[in-house]
Amino acid sequence: GLKPVWIWKMMDKTKGAFWITGSNGMLGKEIGSLLKELDIPFYSTGRDCDITDEASLKSFASGKNIGCIINCAAYTKVDKAEEEPGKAYAINSLGPGSLARLAERNGMQMVHISTDYVFDGTVREGYLENHQGNPLSVYGRTKLEGEYQVRKWMQDYYIIRTSWLYGIHGKNFLLKMLEIMNERDVIQVVDDQHGSPTYACDLARFILFLLDSGKPHGIYHFTNEGETTWHGFACRIYHEGKISGILDRECDIRPVSSDEYESKAKRPKFSRLLQSKALDYPSNRSWEESLRLCIDKLKTMKFNL
Repeated sequence: GLKPVWIWKMMDKTKGAFWITGSNGMLGKEIGSLLKELDIPFYSTGRDCDITDEASLKSFASGKNIGCIINCAAYTKVDKAEEEPGKAYAINSLGPGSLARLAERNGMQMVHISTDYVFDGTVREGYLENHQGNPLSVYGRTKLEGEYQVRKWMQDYYIIRTSWLYGIHGKNFLLKMLEIMNERDVIQVVDDQHGSPTYACDLARFILFLLDSGKPHGIYHFTNEGETTWHGFACRIYHEGKISGILDRECDIRPVSSDEYESKAKRPKFSRLLQSKALDYPSNRSWEESLRLCIDKLKTMKFNL
């Protein structure tokens, strides 16, 4: 289940409610579900509250006892961002800055979600939280600038970088793979980009753990344990999909290089995030175990491809 193994200490009524921005997305929905389960008060906004519009943010927050903003709103279309840099910049860079200013003025904490794509992927052994960012794409640059904006405008922030996020909601690699594996006899998946798949449910749990832990504010990394390639991830999805019965046909999953697979945005080749500041988190799982649990959950939801 989603129940955390730790005892919830931090959230008493005097600290105020949570505010989840981007609440209709993959991660926002998981956080909302977890807060409901724990009976913790929260507000949620999606496209009804534009994070790039400070007047809209101020209006929404007015009169509400909000103790912490969890910013899940983001422009995540990595290739499309190359064509829409202005839109990506507004949502990924200016938006977090607006939220940070609001939070600082009103004495709120803030959690902001970032990405492994702020790095260039040249460090094979993985990236620590204090590694210098050097993004390869518009998406990565706008996310790195979003981090700078949060750090510039407030003190009580947590920036959490994660990677290869997937889950039961929204558009993501897992759901896309299940869809095309059930349609095609052969698919090609990149096999020279290395990273750590991360289940959105597990990231939601870590966010609440971090807020509850009293750890110093700053930048943290969180992914599920272990690493693989996109091809390795796809093969495991196929394996678990067949076992669960979600997939009922044969599909040949062939590895290709990044050069063979055309994409508008350049991706980092090695983007493992080292979790040096979150080593005491008691509830992390291997990416393989979390993938199995996610697919089992899809099966109980009677997921239809």
